Amino acid sequence: MGNTEDDDDWLIDDDDAVRSAASAALAAGTLPPWRVLVVDDDTDVHAVTRLALRNVGFMGRELELFSAHSAAEGFALLRDTADIALVLLDVVMETEDAGLVLARRIREELGNHTVRVVLRTGQPGQAPEQRVIIDYDIHDYKAKTELTTQRLFTAVISALRAYDTLTTLERSRAALSRVLASAGDLNRAAYHGGSLRDFAAGMLGQLTSVLDAGAEGMLCVMAADGGELAILAAGGAYADLAGQARLPAGHPLRPAFERALLAQCSEHGDDATVLLVPAEQQRRACIALIPALQVAPIQRDLLELFGQLAAAAFDNHYLFDQLRALRQSAGAPAPPLPGIFPAH
Repeated sequence: MGNTEDDDDWLIDDDDAVRSAASAALAAGTLPPWRVLVVDDDTDVHAVTRLALRNVGFMGRELELFSAHSAAEGFALLRDTADIALVLLDVVMETEDAGLVLARRIREELGNHTVRVVLRTGQPGQAPEQRVIIDYDIHDYKAKTELTTQRLFTAVISALRAYDTLTTLERSRAALSRVLASAGDLNRAAYHGGSLRDFAAGMLGQLTSVLDAGAEGMLCVMAADGGELAILAAGGAYADLAGQARLPAGHPLRPAFERALLAQCSEHGDDATVLLVPAEQQRRACIALIPALQVAPIQRDLLELFGQLAAAAFDNHYLFDQLRALRQSAGAPAPPLPGIFPAH
């Protein structure tokens, strides 16, 4: 229903080099594939699309294609399948505007504003491009007769790049919320006392929450006298170090810690990420995470923000301890919790 006889050859294989170059550029790895949903009532369109995109990859990730042969089937797949990045959507299917209705339902009913929608139609007169682009939240609009292999490739990569940008921004927004929430938690922990080791262990827990992902190993050390590195907290692969006072001289992370403390900046290496916690000079600390975090620049900035907030909490822990000791020695009650760190 969505195609006419004149549209049978809508995809022209005009450039074999497109697929060969994409195939050669595809990096081998374990990154999840980009999920692409093709919604069209013409089975030939599904077959040709799979053929055209069979070797396409982007940012080291392959494509995983899903098929739906009606708008209703497409809606169900989008509702039940996570992380679909792109929908190649026919306009005319069960009805003359089935694709347009689905495009609106994706945004309004599913609340999905990140998936990119590329409308494809064999009957452009049914839905004029200018009106559709204005009235519907879509990424692109293509007549099937103009979709050569090259143009399909361009449309797909452009949409995936936009999706990656949107999801990165959304993850960063969520991470920022967690970083800001952690600031209050860290300072409440600093005020309520406890050992510095207990405080550092809680800080590693907060960092895990901020990252929204586990780490195989986490290790927090603090610069000590004589060039020593005092172990404050450890977890995962480094849990056996939790009971030790000093980091062994030959430990593989020691050079990275020393470089970060000397340069006063975090280090993002191939094997580990070392986050500087720039507290006052006598309390400078670092947190190492393995494996190394693969994060975008904006997410690195959020990690640095966490390091700054953790440093302030370290300093507050020290100052509250000093104040508490002075007041106790004078027989006065403990100081009240500052209002900027309200209790839950």
